[in-house]
Amino acid sequence: MATIRHRKEWNADSEGRYSRQVGWKYNSAGELVQHKFYLGTDLAEARSRNQRLEELWSHIAHQSTLQPVWDEQTLFMAKELVLCHSCFDLWYPLGNRSWKTDFPGRLSWRSVIG
Repeated sequence: MATIRHRKEWNADSEGRYSRQVGWKYNSAGELVQHKFYLGTDLAEARSRNQRLEELWSHIAHQSTLQPVWDEQTLFMAKELVLCHSCFDLWYPLGNRSWKTDFPGRLSWRSVIG
């Protein structure tokens, strides 16, 4: 399930929005489902946002030893990428570390100096 499905066709919905289902999460019933991201109404921007999502998901899938899923923190990161926030910190509860990403670029850990 960790693989990414690449579609060749991009079709907008009735409101002109492009969307993609990237990654997996547990819904309120505890079922494993794909998360749907709305990527905007401009096709070129939607493709760019999708590329950033796929990069993030690939990183998450590569780091996971079990079934990779979006958790609260990584889903927040993905939503920030869709909104085109180029840089953000996310505090991670274990090990007093944070995520930091700068696009274009690569996702990386940033140690927090207390």
